[in-house]
Amino acid sequence: MRAAVNSQPLRLLLDSGTWELLVFRRRLNIAPRQVHLDRASSVSTTGGSTQLSWLRATVSLRGSDPGVHKVAIAEADADIDGLLGFAEMGFHRVAFDFAKRIFSWQ
Repeated sequence: MRAAVNSQPLRLLLDSGTWELLVFRRRLNIAPRQVHLDRASSVSTTGGSTQLSWLRATVSLRGSDPGVHKVAIAEADADIDGLLGFAEMGFHRVAFDFAKRIFSWQ
């Protein structure tokens, strides 16, 4: 899915098992002072476990503007820019139309 964090375009994998919006650090151009390291939070990736940092950022999804959200930043790298979890974004219902390549939410 195409998205943007603070106007920076990203490609996110939709993941119902991820709680929040998680972006891999190397994919996001932000100054270190903009993020807050949380030593109590971590995420497991294919490369192992890594601590999370947090960023308050403006998020847009496919031209829609859900507003400012807390974004988890993982100090890991992957072939994608990040994961879009549903719960923290406030989605109550999601729908997929795979034939038309459409993702919608309420």
